Amino acid sequence: MTIFRPLVSIAVITYNQKTLLKDCLDSCFAQSYKNIEIIVADDSSTDATRDLLTYYKDISPFAFDVYIGSENRGVAANCNRAWKACRGEWIKTIAGDDKLEPNCIEIFINHISKDEPKADLYFSHMICEESGDRVYCDVNFYGLSNKDKITSLCNENAAMLAPTSFIRKSILHKVGYADERFPMIEDYPLWLTFLKENATIKFIDQCTVRYRKSTGITFSKNPSITASYLASVIRFQKSVLWPEYKGFQNLKIVDDLVFYIINLSILRLFLLIRLNFSLRTKNIVLFLSPYYLSRLLTKMLSRKLRAKFGSFGH
Repeated sequence: MTIFRPLVSIAVITYNQKTLLKDCLDSCFAQSYKNIEIIVADDSSTDATRDLLTYYKDISPFAFDVYIGSENRGVAANCNRAWKACRGEWIKTIAGDDKLEPNCIEIFINHISKDEPKADLYFSHMICEESGDRVYCDVNFYGLSNKDKITSLCNENAAMLAPTSFIRKSILHKVGYADERFPMIEDYPLWLTFLKENATIKFIDQCTVRYRKSTGITFSKNPSITASYLASVIRFQKSVLWPEYKGFQNLKIVDDLVFYIINLSILRLFLLIRLNFSLRTKNIVLFLSPYYLSRLLTKMLSRKLRAKFGSFGH
């Protein structure tokens, strides 16, 4: 009986993360699964990241390749730089400020070895590094058809936790990798592309990654990064999501515009003092959002009807 032990590429995506990158690379070196290679893509860092990568390349127990961009082009292009260089059948992508659990790769490979038919893409739960709390996916999402998954994602259901993704390289090659029209959001557009190409997506009920929430793009203290992120989001919404909206979902176009305008205005207002902006106004925006308000009222009405008449169909 042939043992399933494919080469797995760990794609480390980094930009100006020297102080946290060491922990990320140490977690890669500590993997219990040993048939791996490490591919690091650096988006033209201006700190001492390159020196750290030179050191880790020298001491790495695995094949260790570094690809440094000549200019800063954003997360999507940096992911593509790493993914295209990967030689493994499977790719585990990890941001330079996050960490893999010691048995991360082994969990995925052991599950995939028994999984028939094998999926093109797997996700799992994760752990918030700062608090130690588990971050859970909506497991019900994975039982939906791809058409319904697309509808759910258009409703911004965060069921697919990007830091946990484990991807078959052939499907990345098939869809043409991340869409670089949206420099700061490599994941969301890619998931929709996978689904439209009828890729198979499954879920593993374990935690595989430790995610640092406070250092993510949406919590950036750098106003230029935040502005670039907002521009990528609204461009993606206009060109990809809005054409998918049907019926009362079109109200969400108003939400998207309100969210963008308010956050961009706040960013400009506090740009000079470099406010730790981090998109926290979304909770306020929800009160102004007709789409979310209509969903909230629908849920409230549904609860009242169930309480009065019992569950439907009984």
